[in-house]
Amino acid sequence: MRKILMMMSIVLFLSLLALADRLHAPDIQTVRTKIGGEIFNLQVADNELAWRRGLSGQTICDSCGMLFDFGQEQPNVEMWMKDMLIGLDILWLDASGQIVATAENVSPPDCFDLELCSPDRRSTERWAQFVIELPAGSIQGMQLQR
Repeated sequence: MRKILMMMSIVLFLSLLALADRLHAPDIQTVRTKIGGEIFNLQVADNELAWRRGLSGQTICDSCGMLFDFGQEQPNVEMWMKDMLIGLDILWLDASGQIVATAENVSPPDCFDLELCSPDRRSTERWAQFVIELPAGSIQGMQLQR
């Protein structure tokens, strides 16, 4: 009887681990796009869970980033640097894909305890449907059309 309970406990534990892994690392869509003559591989965040998670806690390659798709244009789209490990360049785009605003070299927070500090927040007064986050310095020197 003791062996059966032990076996059931192990199976339950492994099942919970597999479930937790799927919840925290769902299949991530990526797209390749050209920005200012450079090719970037962007993870797609197109739902509330992905929007909240963003690039928090990740390091990314120089030609990687994230594309946030909010489904429709909205005013004052705010991005924050919660749990970020790297600085970012942020681009806001309207529904047609035109860049309406940028923020360069946005630094990660100095601390990770939100009760002691709040992460940097950036927004635009322009309407936007998409936001692209790239490693800090990516858009420096690019001739971006606005």
